[in-house]
Amino acid sequence: MSSYEEVENSVREYATHATVEAQVEFGIAVTRELLTADGVAAAAAAELTEAGARAVSAAADGAGTASVEQLRAWIVEIDEGDLSDGDMDPDLLRAITALETWADFLEERSSERIAALGIALLEQTDFEASGAPLDDFLEPPETRQAFERIRAALTGPAKQGSE
Repeated sequence: MSSYEEVENSVREYATHATVEAQVEFGIAVTRELLTADGVAAAAAAELTEAGARAVSAAADGAGTASVEQLRAWIVEIDEGDLSDGDMDPDLLRAITALETWADFLEERSSERIAALGIALLEQTDFEASGAPLDDFLEPPETRQAFERIRAALTGPAKQGSE
């Protein structure tokens, strides 16, 4: 059995020991995935101004190449375009949080930011799989596959960091 807390701690451990290259590759991939997840574009169109929705789209396209300044500009556009009145779609909120976390990582180079992206990916998978039991979080195959993908991306043979 793998409790949610054990899974979270494992993701933090993987992120801590990953190489910077692995962290960056993983961070870009997860940020893009969360920004392009099913329903995010539709939620952005419904819950943000046109400029805010364009910023979400631009961020999805440019997350891997944009400067921190550009990422922050998109975040400001999204924030200023929020029409949700405090009740934002969870996928859209997760996508925006991922974008903020990615920008934070680029500024701080903190492995905790990479762990947060991994945990967000697991939470999205859990949400889509209709929830895993907290005492065996990896029971659903979808959640287990997402966890294995995180592990492989951050600890793969070519990506082992030094301890």
